[in-house]
Amino acid sequence: MKKFAEVQQENREAFVNVNNHFFQHQDTNPFAAMESPDSWPELYKSREYKEWAETSIEICMSFLDKMGVPLTKEEREEMEVVTWAAVYPTMKPKDPVTHYYHAHQESIVSFVLYVKMPEPTTPLTISDPRGAPPIEDFEWFQDRGDMGVDSEPPFHRPAAFYAEEGDILIFPSFAIHKVPPHIGKGTRVVFPSNCHLPKKRRKLSGKHKGSESPLDGWERVAKPEAPAARPAAVASYAAHAKAALDLAEKLKDPYMKMWEVQNQVMAMLQFGASDATAWLAAGNISARVAVILDMRGEGEYYLDAALMFARAILLDPSIRPKVEQCLKDLIPQKVPKKYKAAYAALMHWRKLIISWGDTPPEVEFSQFLHPALNGADRCSRMCSQRREPALRTLRLLRVFGTQVHVMQTRQVREVEEAVAKLLEADVPSAAVVSSPASVDAEGPWRENRSASMVAVLCDGSATVSFADPRGRWSRNWPGSVPMKGELLGLEPKAPFHWHSEVPCKEGEAIFFPGWLRYKLSSAETVRAYAAWMTIMFNSAYGSAKLDRSWQFRYFGCTPFWGH
Repeated sequence: MKKFAEVQQENREAFVNVNNHFFQHQDTNPFAAMESPDSWPELYKSREYKEWAETSIEICMSFLDKMGVPLTKEEREEMEVVTWAAVYPTMKPKDPVTHYYHAHQESIVSFVLYVKMPEPTTPLTISDPRGAPPIEDFEWFQDRGDMGVDSEPPFHRPAAFYAEEGDILIFPSFAIHKVPPHIGKGTRVVFPSNCHLPKKRRKLSGKHKGSESPLDGWERVAKPEAPAARPAAVASYAAHAKAALDLAEKLKDPYMKMWEVQNQVMAMLQFGASDATAWLAAGNISARVAVILDMRGEGEYYLDAALMFARAILLDPSIRPKVEQCLKDLIPQKVPKKYKAAYAALMHWRKLIISWGDTPPEVEFSQFLHPALNGADRCSRMCSQRREPALRTLRLLRVFGTQVHVMQTRQVREVEEAVAKLLEADVPSAAVVSSPASVDAEGPWRENRSASMVAVLCDGSATVSFADPRGRWSRNWPGSVPMKGELLGLEPKAPFHWHSEVPCKEGEAIFFPGWLRYKLSSAETVRAYAAWMTIMFNSAYGSAKLDRSWQFRYFGCTPFWGH
């Protein structure tokens, strides 16, 4: 608190700005801080800080192990942790002591240690990811204040966690979260922390070395247990990556959009791992990303692009002329002054890639996990492991979970009765009526925005696939990539690009919320129905019928939250 007061005295600004200055005054690498503690010796030399730094790594590992998230031996040994102190003093009039909605890009796990929590307790608020898509840039809204943005209905209800002193709250880094205005008397003190998958150092020649950047920090936690690739979706993710990059180049601070671009590139490659043209497009986009980030002093990502070009040539040597043309087109004839150093670095890497000819180096790809690239029979450095969590007292809480129901029936009426029974607790005496819905096994994901539920009755074996609703395209979100053309908006936004599958046996019915996007494996063996919920109520003016189709409260794909 003394250190925060010093920063506050130096920067007589609104709390939000002082909070940022306080963060920048700290060494967020705890092990580096302990080696050079002079900037804050009272903290960095303390026994408690050393204990916290060492425990932080165990917290990350235990949460991921509890979730069943695979990690490599190198990732376990070199997991990076970032931690800092955050102080929230008693709020002054017209100066909210708050931290607006945000996520932690490039991290995999985030958590908070609650050190001092005066009453009344201020919660940590986590938004429903179907109404607050995590890949969006929520810092876009920070100038609007605490009430400037909220999740889109019907997913507008957040989860609020009221921690006590000594508690540690852990959650995936993609979770959109905030600290509402602190209204308690006294100072609130917490230690937020993030864990990062380590970058992998690699040397391709004497003058060409760098680090491969992990792109799957969010994806590993979000990924369902048994996903299947959708190669036909590669073009959609390529269009999304390019559109996000075009938008990012126009922004004052493009960092958040760069993370969106990189996630779409990852989806392209995970779905098109054997497609040379996908790797060529990914290399082109990633080279543009590398130039922008280098120009802004946010790291060098040229190696990532170089290895993508290498993979394209390895898959199809005849694509080499297209790679060389792409590399030529990447560098404009007239380079803006602020980009000169970045484009000089790109030219340095271009020379290496061209020198490979038809025989680029075949190295183990490490920007994300994929069985065809670094699976059990192909890995040395990226062999993943699963372990039991070291911290056995960790408790998991599910929030924002989906309910997809399966029952034995061939009768539509029985499905209607089952839906009405599900609703009974929240909506007594609800009436459910249904009508046939179109059935098509081809084409884009389907949804029914006017129905409470959709039911699929199976007269033969079939599979119903569900898109992850955390990747939904918002229709009115400022700063989003616009849904233009034939490809944008067709597929869920990565890293929520993997779908889930539910088998439907002959004589079974599957029913689920109408907003949940789905596909059918066969149109010949199923009958689909859209069900509407209506409520009858009496008023002083007589009877009326109220359509509550979008108020159905069964939520989308299930993330887990550690507590």
